[in-house]
Amino acid sequence: MATVQAPSPSAGPADTGVTQVAVVGRSPWNLFWSRFVRDRAALAGAVLIGELIVLAIVAPLVAKMVGHGPNELFPLSVHGGIYLPTGPSSHFWFGGDQNGRDVFVRTIYGARTSLVVAFVATGFAMIIGVVLGTIAGYFGGWIDTIISRVIDIVLSLPLLLFAIGLATVCSTTATGCLGGLLQPGLSLVSGIIALFTWPYIGRIVRGQVLSLREREFIQAAHAMGASDARIMFGELLPNLVAPIVVYTTLIIPSNIIFEASLSFLGVGIPQTTPSWGRMLSDATANNLFTYAWWMMLFPGVFLLLTTLAFNLVGDGLRDALDPRGSRR
Repeated sequence: MATVQAPSPSAGPADTGVTQVAVVGRSPWNLFWSRFVRDRAALAGAVLIGELIVLAIVAPLVAKMVGHGPNELFPLSVHGGIYLPTGPSSHFWFGGDQNGRDVFVRTIYGARTSLVVAFVATGFAMIIGVVLGTIAGYFGGWIDTIISRVIDIVLSLPLLLFAIGLATVCSTTATGCLGGLLQPGLSLVSGIIALFTWPYIGRIVRGQVLSLREREFIQAAHAMGASDARIMFGELLPNLVAPIVVYTTLIIPSNIIFEASLSFLGVGIPQTTPSWGRMLSDATANNLFTYAWWMMLFPGVFLLLTTLAFNLVGDGLRDALDPRGSRR
């Protein structure tokens, strides 16, 4: 019988003829980032969002550099005895509006309005939706029934009509609504948008919690005597980060459009606060856009690029966080 001699313990790779390759572990963050950076569209969207945020922050500095305030009035051009908005020039980069205000300065200030309303409204909606969705999915029973019916009622409402009504009522007085909690302006619009968008997040979180609460690690937490609050926000919530982040990035552009729609209809945002929706509304008054095309073009392009950028980032995050559902 032939015998096989085992290699000496001191034998190295040269003795056995086998090349040893070190295996380096990769963290979930590294895996996520490696997938995300391969999505060029998502990276382009992230860069555009970063530029918009920087532009919104430095808007006062840019306005000071240009020498025009967002509500500063300049003389209109006269053609045939008719006062017309000033077109794009070296003095007015994006032209002027029907009141003689600088469209460029108002456009970059409009970025501040849209981003502040979108982030604040989405933040409040996310907090309300995550808390109520987690409670409904974890406890079930009559608590789940009540929260789910409230979600169904809010989702069945004609959102735009109710938003217009609330914005109009709360803007009639200087004190606003809810004892002054919602003041006319950005806080009012942010509160209205959050009121009508939290059910979407709540429904998604509830569905995820219903599937996670039967997992072994939740049963182990119960067996170890963990409290309900500890299980919900210490065990379940960390496993909901991916869908929450993805849906948050996808709901931000919807909230930007929501704010622009209210501003376009003349409710919520005051006339003195620059807003892309308000600027588009001004461009449609008396068909001004037919000869003052710049009044509609520039705020419309900024609104389009902003919503497109957030949607691209949301799609990229979805593919990076859930590679099994990737389109590639």
